[in-house]
Amino acid sequence: MNVGFNTDVRVNGRSFHVQTEDRGPHHGKIDTAVYVGGRVVHKHSTSYTEFDAGIEPSEEARRVRVEEQHRHIIEALRSGSLQIANLEPPKAAPLPPSPPAPKPGVVIQIVNATSWVAAGQCDLQLQVNRRDNSNAPVPAAKLTVHFDGISDSPHLAADSDPQGHARIQFPMPHGAAGGATLVVQATSEAGEGEIRFNLRARKKTPAGTV
Repeated sequence: MNVGFNTDVRVNGRSFHVQTEDRGPHHGKIDTAVYVGGRVVHKHSTSYTEFDAGIEPSEEARRVRVEEQHRHIIEALRSGSLQIANLEPPKAAPLPPSPPAPKPGVVIQIVNATSWVAAGQCDLQLQVNRRDNSNAPVPAAKLTVHFDGISDSPHLAADSDPQGHARIQFPMPHGAAGGATLVVQATSEAGEGEIRFNLRARKKTPAGTV
């Protein structure tokens, strides 16, 4: 009866399968094969003639020799002394994709903050820049304008030019000057930004006041 041993061994992150079998008296050999992924990467054979006295060993003697050879190959594999040819390095697990870098966002400035309303007309001149150390102008930013606090607020839009500048002209909506909030928002490849400008009603001068 043929005798055999099979063992899976993991060394330095790689899985090996070690198989040792007695080929029987007819062949007179004990063969060990080391597999990686179903491919033979090492072979070792021992002839029966290497047994003591040069006579055919008993089944028990063959079993002992098979086990010894199997254990020897495993120990050599674990210690790194086993010479294995054409063994590719183990494939590293793919790294997870890096999260996208956060966008810096943008800063919106009303260039003519003290004069954008005159005689009931609004002339917003806006500048959009990156919110980082470069402070670079942001072209093609999508700008929107509306008023919080009134029911008839217009919703206006414009794109910034290559210098990050945009101009939006419109009549002041009814009731906005009485305490509404001007809201300017921007969306761009650099991120988003918003400013809010509170409009305060002017106090009326009492009659008869000099």
